[in-house]
Amino acid sequence: MTALIQALVLDEKTPLTGSLGLKFAAEQIPGDAAVIYGDLNRFKRLNDDHGHRAGDAALSHFGRLVKAIADPFAAMSFRESGDEFVIISPMRHVAALLEDLSRVLRSAPFEYEGSVHSLSMSFGWCELPHGQSYEPARRNAELACEVAKNAGDGTVVKWSPEVEVLANERVTRRFRCECGAAFQVSLPQVHRALSCPCCGMAKS
Repeated sequence: MTALIQALVLDEKTPLTGSLGLKFAAEQIPGDAAVIYGDLNRFKRLNDDHGHRAGDAALSHFGRLVKAIADPFAAMSFRESGDEFVIISPMRHVAALLEDLSRVLRSAPFEYEGSVHSLSMSFGWCELPHGQSYEPARRNAELACEVAKNAGDGTVVKWSPEVEVLANERVTRRFRCECGAAFQVSLPQVHRALSCPCCGMAKS
């Protein structure tokens, strides 16, 4: 790998391969595999309370841990974007790999500017049989990860049609913002953050 290609595919905040390298790797997976999607819990709060440098420190910390766990299983690990990580694992290793990921990353404290912060990861995963397209498996793994995040730190959820129904089931939720506005909205049972319609403050 030339220095230029290496610079293009490596992630700038972690020791992992970045999104461009993931794109290349996804096109040439050699056999039956599993796509594992991991997302940091409480990352936005860390950024809001302590700034983006603290967030970068968290990404670097978790990137090192993900790589250290994935490498012995011959799994490829990537930071896709933001606080979202992808691991492509040989199917034969996925059970043991997921066990280690859940155990180590259920609580992984790190130090930043003299203070200790504790974040965690949750994981969704989907089987990717040899010869099938990567993108649907990645989407399903992300959906399963959203369900896992809703279930708690270190939780691992395998995609299934039932998991997809759970993630997309719409419920009515009521919110009261710090600005005093009260509102309700129909959302998937598992959902990303939304904003107050009055002041724009993010809600989750």
